[in-house]
Amino acid sequence: DIVTDLAVQLENGRTVYEVTSIKNQDSRPWVILVNISELEFRKNAQQYADDGFAMQIHREIAVDRKKFHSAVWVQDPSAEPSLFLPAEKLPESGSIGSDLDPLRDVMTKLITENNIPGGTLAVAHKGKMIFERGFGYSDLETKTGMPTAANMRIASLSKPITAVAILILVQEGKLDLDGKLIDLLASHPKHRFETKQTMVVDPRWSSITVRNLLQHSGGWDRDKSKDTVFQLAEITKALELKRLARTPDMIRYQFRQPLDFDPGSQYAYSNIGYCMLGRVIESASGQTYDDFVRDRILKPAGMTQTRLGKTRLTDRAIDEVHYYTQKIRKGPAIWNVAEGKSNGKQKMVPSPYGQWDLEVMDAHGGWTSTAPDLVRFIDAIDEVKSPLLNSESIQFMLALPSFADSSTTNLWYGLGWNVRVVDSSGGKNFWHTGSLAGTSTLMVRRWDGYSWAVLFNVDQTKGGERCTDIIDREIHQAVNKLPIEKR
Repeated sequence: DIVTDLAVQLENGRTVYEVTSIKNQDSRPWVILVNISELEFRKNAQQYADDGFAMQIHREIAVDRKKFHSAVWVQDPSAEPSLFLPAEKLPESGSIGSDLDPLRDVMTKLITENNIPGGTLAVAHKGKMIFERGFGYSDLETKTGMPTAANMRIASLSKPITAVAILILVQEGKLDLDGKLIDLLASHPKHRFETKQTMVVDPRWSSITVRNLLQHSGGWDRDKSKDTVFQLAEITKALELKRLARTPDMIRYQFRQPLDFDPGSQYAYSNIGYCMLGRVIESASGQTYDDFVRDRILKPAGMTQTRLGKTRLTDRAIDEVHYYTQKIRKGPAIWNVAEGKSNGKQKMVPSPYGQWDLEVMDAHGGWTSTAPDLVRFIDAIDEVKSPLLNSESIQFMLALPSFADSSTTNLWYGLGWNVRVVDSSGGKNFWHTGSLAGTSTLMVRRWDGYSWAVLFNVDQTKGGERCTDIIDREIHQAVNKLPIEKR
């Protein structure tokens, strides 16, 4: 909601507020400060104006000849500066594939025509890297060119990593795809989850399986009941926490909510489902999610630059890019909002650096990586000598969900991947995309042995499209144009 009116008055020596609000249809950031001093009001009014916020409501009362102010500021879209790129020749980096013009042309055209700061693309064919290049800028302020192995947030490309970790545990006999979520979380080695009370909220919780979570059929629909992982302020308040809600708190909060549909009956993309899979991995392995993925996936695949990311700009890793949005939109930092820090202490941050919390996103969106590392991951899944997954696990991974109609679809979400049948012989492409404010990502395994990953340090083009949405088909076509010796 967004505040539309604010009444302030004194009653028996106490300040009483009456607030009216409406649904915030445009999700515009807004700030309310109440009962602040004259000095604090002037200071905040200037700061919020500098950050592109317009004061919509202002009320003041006098107590013992001192003025106290209450005000509401709402972001003014017309005051948001647009992303501006240097008017210079586009920098390029890397030597692998520098002669493959179809791939170079795709990246150069997309970046220059769509006001994109920078991106990286890595392509392999049957396990051999044939293209590894960086384009544009990793940091506009310093005009630093984009390295070939620039580290970026990969957003939902984290989900296939989590899915492969689950399948490793399944093929080792430590997990069952049809094992019950409630039982697995009840035995978590570190966090206590009150699963019995959940059954009172909605008995259907008892039927949710690991397979349901992997297929996004656990019973949650974010279009109906919001996306829990972006509701930290509400969760902090609902659970009466004294600090910003963390990952276990999100699950405890979700346990209080009824399901939106019967588990296993339909597809509805769910971040909270993959958040729970991270805790399932911890229950089955006895390790933290981070440690298990590092030991069983990252090290065997040679993914030396892949790690869980951080939210704050000050915590950016040495090899990590700077993230941008097409509109320079600032808003209240989530840790201040959730913890109720205001009255002159509200910090405004750019969208990628604190309007949501990356540290609670591990299993569904928290990893940072590089395009070459992600190609190594894709190829390691079924590489000849020591694959991450055996043939049976790969069949599970790509299988059509039981609730889908095999006679009418050639496209579905398997276990952690989008899957498409591409020819009559049953050849399949599988892939995943990712998007957060400041990044747009894609990784693909094609039926003919090509693998690629592309990462951008902005989420949308100047026209408002996700970067990877408009480059996906173009890369397929560019690969088809490669010289025969590269095919």
